[in-house]
Amino acid sequence: MRVTRRSILAFLALALSAPAALGQGSPWWAGQSFVTNPSVTGGGGGTTKPTLDVFFVIGDSNAVGEGNSAQSPTPPSTALMYCANGTIAVAADPTCSAVTAAQNANTGSQWPSVAIAYGRPIGFVLTGVGGSTQASACDFHTGNGNWQDTTPGSNVANALAAINAALAAYANAGYAPVFRGIIASLGGNDASNINASVCTQAQYTAAYTAMAAYWRSVSIGGKVYPNLPIYQLQAGTNSLLAGADGPGFPQVRSAQIANAAADGNTLLVNVDLASFYARGLLQVNQQHPTQAGYNQWGTEIGGALIPFVQQNIPFRVFNQNTAAAPLPRTGTVLQVVGADNAFGQVLMDGFGTSFPAFLTRSAGGTGAAPSAVTSGSNLGGFLMQGYGTTGYSGPNNAGMLCNATQTFTDTAHGTSCTLYATTIGNNGPTQSLMVNPGTITLGGLDTAAPPAQTLNAQGVLTGTSNTAGANLTIAGSRGTGTGVGGTIQLQVAPAGGAGSTQNALVPQMTVLGNGNIGFGTETNPQFPFVVSQNTTTGFNLTPGLNGITLVGATGTIPGYNAIGINSFGNNQFVRINNTISSPQNVNNADIVAGFGFGGWGGGALQNGRAQIIVGATEAWSGTTFGSYMQFNMVPVGTNSRAQSFMLPGAGVIVGTATATNDPGTGALNLTPQTVGTLKTCSATIKGSIASVSDGDAGLAWGATAVHTTGTSSYLVYCNGSAWTVAGK
Repeated sequence: MRVTRRSILAFLALALSAPAALGQGSPWWAGQSFVTNPSVTGGGGGTTKPTLDVFFVIGDSNAVGEGNSAQSPTPPSTALMYCANGTIAVAADPTCSAVTAAQNANTGSQWPSVAIAYGRPIGFVLTGVGGSTQASACDFHTGNGNWQDTTPGSNVANALAAINAALAAYANAGYAPVFRGIIASLGGNDASNINASVCTQAQYTAAYTAMAAYWRSVSIGGKVYPNLPIYQLQAGTNSLLAGADGPGFPQVRSAQIANAAADGNTLLVNVDLASFYARGLLQVNQQHPTQAGYNQWGTEIGGALIPFVQQNIPFRVFNQNTAAAPLPRTGTVLQVVGADNAFGQVLMDGFGTSFPAFLTRSAGGTGAAPSAVTSGSNLGGFLMQGYGTTGYSGPNNAGMLCNATQTFTDTAHGTSCTLYATTIGNNGPTQSLMVNPGTITLGGLDTAAPPAQTLNAQGVLTGTSNTAGANLTIAGSRGTGTGVGGTIQLQVAPAGGAGSTQNALVPQMTVLGNGNIGFGTETNPQFPFVVSQNTTTGFNLTPGLNGITLVGATGTIPGYNAIGINSFGNNQFVRINNTISSPQNVNNADIVAGFGFGGWGGGALQNGRAQIIVGATEAWSGTTFGSYMQFNMVPVGTNSRAQSFMLPGAGVIVGTATATNDPGTGALNLTPQTVGTLKTCSATIKGSIASVSDGDAGLAWGATAVHTTGTSSYLVYCNGSAWTVAGK
């Protein structure tokens, strides 16, 4: 069902507009003393009388009704009509005329549907005359008259007598009648005669202006209403005409719009009768709706009257279904029911700088004494419910609620909104997504047993063959110019001490806007990839590091763990020359990988004081991969690193020799020293072996190695007190 701006909403906006928007006159409610209470008390504190909103209906055959009364809905017992014989009856079809029994209808009309949609006690005074016109110039002159002539015996004079009699009759029947205005259904016959060149649009307009002035000058129920509201039902079409319209009908509709614009107390409460032909709601060769059309028209009219009458409305239903509306939930104010297999939708249109919107307002206290909403109070929401096996069972099945996150003042209005959904197999919804300013929470408010949550990108439908999934991108805030982008951070809450206090969140992964990534406690990584367990962040003691940086907690040893089960752990370091996209072979003497070792000393971090280097001893191809491993150390008492030994691929080199000095498999190459450069032999280095190149010749085995003028090479051995000849 579509409740459009062409019904309720547009008229509400029209009614609430400034007088200049509606015309030059004051709005109809200005200076009025219409009773708006649901009931009034008789004089002297007597019995309370129920309020009855009285509407005075004038017009042509569409004011009488030309439908099928058998298809008309049954109005409530609080919907009444005054009959010419002085009685009051329920306003069911066929209706009675308030002027003369000779004009009683034997057909169906829109008035039962008006009463149902209006939703509170209503009293009709029906004075319509079939075949009548608005303008005397457009009159068919067949005895049905017009609504411009005010002489005795005219339609206007007869209707005035009827409304005064009806107000008195309603009061005598125990009601407190409140005169709400005139409903005018006129213009169709005028349009037909404009088509026939009998009269003009200007004459129609002049007639309406004269009629409105008359009704606002006469006494109705003992009172003159200079701002009397006239609820104009806009003219429709005639299915007998080509295109179902003809020139007269558009002219009349245009004039009615102009009348409302010029007169702040003329209110168009229905503007879509012209669409009934295209919607199949117009009878063949007529300007009268079918009964389904009258029912639809009445529902729209009754609902459209609501904004213009201050009232307490307990419930309203708009039903386009042929079946009765389902029973509403307790507390329902408005119910919209769609036809079978059609959307039961509420449509709002906006144009220009305006936009359609739903506004919910919530207050504490009562309607008579509202108070500030408190923290946690619901401000409004959308709730959904589906039909189960036997009915709309269970609580709400899904929805969205917005609530206050603080007690409101005139300047403080903290809020959050939560989406609710029901998991498969369950009966009640749970919080699924909560939005606070700057924070989105999967789930909702904290609970004793929160369910697991998953953030999932849309996947490929099962049954779709060999189709790649889509990417999921998480983006930080973007800066401008030299401003770096925002940080992305993942946090967890490690276990704390025993108790019921929530454990603190701590970062486990931080991606800075410059691309540096920190794992563990590192929230300000100064290098591309930092893994830290230290409480101090922003480690930056080694400028220029471009690889993976490990920072241990104080007192711990950081390192890699590569654990193999039924296999072995492995850390692999690879060198590629040129580029990854166009790799080239490792060359002879290229360093393939290395480890550097340093420590804090002299007020600074001393890098590379020990090294392990792996390099190539030949150009690598598909079959040759000669390599060496070299160990470089800093001797005691010095600050310069030197080669200590090398594994050149087959043998072992001790000292500074290069890989070209590889002694071969199983052999040891000791770089020669001079006798004078040998470290003093003592008990601490007893058992050491060295090679010298300047020993004296002729020394016997076990003799102390000396250098006078010799150039002999031999092995020497430290026996704890002296270097002795061990081999030559």
